[in-house]
Amino acid sequence: MVVAIIFAALSVLCFIYYIIMITYAGIGTSFAPAWLVAFVFFALIAVFRYLDCRKIIEVLPWIRRIVWGIVIVCFGLFITLEAMIISGMVSKPEENLDYIIVLGAQVRGDIPSKSLYRRIEKAAEYLENNPNTVAIVSGGKGNGENISEAECMYKYLVDMGIDGNRIILEDSSTSTEENIDFSTKIIKELSQKNVNIGIITNNFHIFRTLCICRAKDLEVVGIPAESDNVLILNYMVREAFGLVEHKLRGII
Repeated sequence: MVVAIIFAALSVLCFIYYIIMITYAGIGTSFAPAWLVAFVFFALIAVFRYLDCRKIIEVLPWIRRIVWGIVIVCFGLFITLEAMIISGMVSKPEENLDYIIVLGAQVRGDIPSKSLYRRIEKAAEYLENNPNTVAIVSGGKGNGENISEAECMYKYLVDMGIDGNRIILEDSSTSTEENIDFSTKIIKELSQKNVNIGIITNNFHIFRTLCICRAKDLEVVGIPAESDNVLILNYMVREAFGLVEHKLRGII
């Protein structure tokens, strides 16, 4: 019965968080439907466990063992992935890097999304503290964007007092992998020697980004920017699924 109560509580919490998210950021929030799926999934487990405990239905022992085995394995994998994600979130950036690559994120018209604005803020902070570092702002123009993500970042960095001569625009990429490929290509064209490179993205995204870089035999360091306090849980769960998806596709 305790197990049924636990899963019922998880179901309710998933639904509450879904309501909070769509109220805060809108029903189109990325990955939000997954919380409804989790709500239904945990509720079904709670109901079946309750009915099983009350002997209203009879679940064969071997089926019960298989189901719980799958649940335990999935839970263990999820916890492991989240620990990896957190390791990237708390990483400390190196000082005096030759280049930093600032990964693009959604622009709404001409205005950066909250995630992108936090990356811009982190880039401005790093460039102010490390006057010899050059930034490559990376991101093309997507749907609903009046300007490229790179141009948006450039404008905001300049408005924050960063010298435009220290900022290079890479405005063709449409994914994290292309951000990395196109930006490192620019660096190789500009520098004939080994250089130290950092990548700025939101903290939850650091670990996966570094995994992509390692798969490309690139030595880079992560510079984590802050994330939205309300949506961080959603982002971290989404990131775990992103790691699995990238592994299955052979990206990392």
